[in-house]
Amino acid sequence: MRFGHHTRILAVLVIIALAGLWSLYDWLFVTAGPAYFAADWRRAMLVAAVSIFGGLVVFAVMNLPEASRRWVIRSVFAGLVIVALAGCCVSIWGFFQLREVAPPGAMLFLRIVAGIYLGLCLLIGGAGIWYLRLTWRVGGDAGQANHSRQATAAPPPRRPSSMI
Repeated sequence: MRFGHHTRILAVLVIIALAGLWSLYDWLFVTAGPAYFAADWRRAMLVAAVSIFGGLVVFAVMNLPEASRRWVIRSVFAGLVIVALAGCCVSIWGFFQLREVAPPGAMLFLRIVAGIYLGLCLLIGGAGIWYLRLTWRVGGDAGQANHSRQATAAPPPRRPSSMI
């Protein structure tokens, strides 16, 4: 069965809506999220302060000139990649610290899990570094190098809708 473009978009939106409703149900009824904030008013104020500060930062970044905005976004992304890699290294170090408290038969399992985790961390870090190198090499936009060719090339012929 072939899905049309609109059907795929609708399916993705339904999945996102269901995931959002599930998260809302989990927060409201399973983990008693509102009770957490109602227990201490400072928690709600902290969430409000972080939200307002984050909105102001996004507003300020979006009002920067295009080149400056790209530089800020790339720099923040680079910082997040470095923090993610540092977190991965600390987590793997923590896995190997478990050998002091783990039973002797569990060390092989811990080494396997740490190896898989190291592979995932290297994959995430490598993808982040690859993306940063790509965007810095072409001047900020991953597809910017092809814009001049795409603007002059004629679009491919379209099939009539009756043939689809």
